[in-house]
Amino acid sequence: MNIMKYEEVGSTNLLAEEFAALHPNEEALFIANRQTAGRGRLDRSFSSEEGGLYMSILLPVSEQMSDTVGFTAFCGVKAAEVIERFTGLEIGIKWVNDLVLKGRKLGGIMTRGIVSPDTNRITHLIVGIGINIRNTLPEELKDIAISLGEVVDDTPDPAVLAWNIARSVSYQKDNYLSPAVLEAYRSRLTVLGREVTVYTPDGSYPAAVLAVNEDYSLTVRPLASEGADQPGTAPLSEMGKSEERGNTAKDKAAAKGWLGLFCRRRAKRDPKGTLRLYTGEISIRDSASPHKNPFE
Repeated sequence: MNIMKYEEVGSTNLLAEEFAALHPNEEALFIANRQTAGRGRLDRSFSSEEGGLYMSILLPVSEQMSDTVGFTAFCGVKAAEVIERFTGLEIGIKWVNDLVLKGRKLGGIMTRGIVSPDTNRITHLIVGIGINIRNTLPEELKDIAISLGEVVDDTPDPAVLAWNIARSVSYQKDNYLSPAVLEAYRSRLTVLGREVTVYTPDGSYPAAVLAVNEDYSLTVRPLASEGADQPGTAPLSEMGKSEERGNTAKDKAAAKGWLGLFCRRRAKRDPKGTLRLYTGEISIRDSASPHKNPFE
């Protein structure tokens, strides 16, 4: 694997895309101490100040590597395993693509494919990973994000961490759809059994997360909310009031922090009244209060 390290770049993902055009059959790792144009899911800006880990892994695509959602989940598991090995900390995954430490976001993962204009098929995958290590977090993110330096004194070198993540991904990439990876993902998932708020272009509604499926979609059950007879019409003012639905320990735990699911397309309803939400259209963040609907 080719390794390239930079002091400052616009985006390691863009460097990976340029490299793929010149070296179509080679794997590569791009590491930067700082990014000026880092982007996350839903094209949100990604804070990339010095002291963090900002990396992109470029992988030529084989026939069995066409599922970018499953590959993102696989990379999340590999990244979490490497961080745990270096720090001894317990790393969770917040569906779809966030690494979580002590209930706050430690990092994010985004996979995108490069499509050949000649064959209309994916030729490469670019896995962009950002992890907070010793970087200073923006004031507005300190309640929802965390860095390794806040928890451990001896933080790993970002470049060493990047190489170990990239090596783990590269060596095991052909098994990314294995049942073992799915179970490892499920075991780290912070949203299972939780109450969430689902945001869609049509509105928003509270729901309980029941399962993560083999295609990494979520099965949820919409919860009754005052003023809302069906999903998509629940008023924002009624969200986060899980204690009104009961006084169980689970209700009280859920009330401490809601999860927001942002959905670009309508969920698929099954005959049992549950909904299946798809990872390609949804991201999740923790919050002490409801989010503003990003589609409004």
